[in-house]
Amino acid sequence: MIDSSEHVVDDLAAYALGSLETGEHARVDEHVAGCPSWWFRAAPWIAAAVVAAWLVTWNVRLQSELTRYTQGPQVEKLARRPARLVILTGAAGSQASARVFAAVDGQSGHMAITGLARLRAGRVYQLWFLPKAGPALTAATFTVDADGRAWVVIRVPADLDDTRGLIVTEEAAPGSPAPTGPPLLEARQWR
Repeated sequence: MIDSSEHVVDDLAAYALGSLETGEHARVDEHVAGCPSWWFRAAPWIAAAVVAAWLVTWNVRLQSELTRYTQGPQVEKLARRPARLVILTGAAGSQASARVFAAVDGQSGHMAITGLARLRAGRVYQLWFLPKAGPALTAATFTVDADGRAWVVIRVPADLDDTRGLIVTEEAAPGSPAPTGPPLLEARQWR
């Protein structure tokens, strides 16, 4: 003969989740009502069922949030890399080069540059963004050390997606409102 209390124990999880058939559910109800100690055995299963139901509800809510944000500017910004890299090379056979790291915030960045000559007093180098439409926009003015190197904090004046090129020119200090000299370094494409 099968011990009916053992069978009820096997059904407690399904009972707590409400997934027993009507007859089975009534049998467990009857057994639990006649045996107060069963509530102590059933309590963990009931608690587990409540937690499981809460987790399912929370998961459904998160899934609906994800589907709501599958498109749009927030998703596009998060999908981008944290920074964009632009490599400038020396114009007219120059060995100068630079790396511009533009943060995705579209406002800040850094430039590492090497291979430029040290300038005389009253002269500076100037980094320009060349928008697809409109005049050149300044990003920084700087000088180089005795080895021709500099690390420069820049202001990113235009989104790189709307920019056709970056150039470095030599200008009168403290900088020019527009490029006046030929490009010493330039970049026309980037990642």
